[in-house]
Amino acid sequence: MILEALRYFRQPNDDPSRTPSWQRMRKGVADLHRRSQVSQRSNERYLESLVAAKTDEKVKEVFDEVSQRVESEGKTFRALNLFKSHDYQLLSFLAKGEWNINGFRNRDLRNFLGEIPVTEKERKRLCGRVSRQIRLLRAHGLEHLTIEMPR
Repeated sequence: MILEALRYFRQPNDDPSRTPSWQRMRKGVADLHRRSQVSQRSNERYLESLVAAKTDEKVKEVFDEVSQRVESEGKTFRALNLFKSHDYQLLSFLAKGEWNINGFRNRDLRNFLGEIPVTEKERKRLCGRVSRQIRLLRAHGLEHLTIEMPR
C-alpha cells in the first residue's frame, strides 16, 4: 500500500545504539512531522502537474524547451527528441502519476525500460546509463519529478 512506500531516515525502533537507516513511517504521532512534509510536497507536485496538464499552447511551444540543448553546471546536455522512441519512453515514464508521491529510483526506470541485465557487469553498465538519462532529465528542468528516495 501507499503507507508502506513512505520512508523516514531514522534509527530503527528509536534505538540510539543502532545506525540510522530508511524505515517505514509509523502510523502513530511519532512520525507526524515527516508525514506532513511528505504530504505537503506530494500535494504541491500534484497541483503542479494539474496546472501543467491544461494548456492552450501548441505542441511545439510546450516541448520547445526540452527540444533544445541546455547547459547545466558547466556541462552541455543534448536536446530531447520526442520522435525518437527512447526519449519518448523517458517522457512517458515521467508522465506516470505514481512517481508524484515518492519519486523514483534508478531501478524503477530500468524496470520500466524493460532491460534486465544478466551479469553484474551488465547491471553496473545499465545503472550508469540510466543515471546519465536521469541527469539529462534534471538538466532539462524535469527534476521535480525525481525527488529524494532511500538507497
